[in-house]
Amino acid sequence: MATTSSTLEQQAEAYERHVRDNWDRLPAWEQEQAQRYFAWRDANSKSLFDQPQGVSTRTSHGGSSWAIKAGYLCAVAAFLLSPLVFAPVGVLIGVFNIVRGRYGHGIAQVFLTVSCAVLAVVVSALLLDWIGVLQDRLIELQTRQR
Repeated sequence: MATTSSTLEQQAEAYERHVRDNWDRLPAWEQEQAQRYFAWRDANSKSLFDQPQGVSTRTSHGGSSWAIKAGYLCAVAAFLLSPLVFAPVGVLIGVFNIVRGRYGHGIAQVFLTVSCAVLAVVVSALLLDWIGVLQDRLIELQTRQR
């Protein structure tokens, strides 16, 4: 969800009002933070919320791009198909999304890809063990019948 400039301006005004009204009750670290904010705001006199003309209001992480879709697809493929192939690709795409500023998606993709790969290896090991047990039982039953 994109935040409009009027909403950001309202939030900034509310913060400034809060700081002015409660200055004496603010802890020292918060007073220092507010002083840095006001100094930065004064140094950047151009409105923070004005967008240059011709610039889309849609942010780079507002829509679904190919990298977001591919990252989640690689996480699922790492579990269902091959963790050795798709896990490294999914982690790389997740890191790509983090670098591009899509932190939530990128971190989720890295976590999901690693989790799905580990889960796939564990499930595969359990299935192979189960198959081995079944083979032993089947051989045991065949030898008893003879």
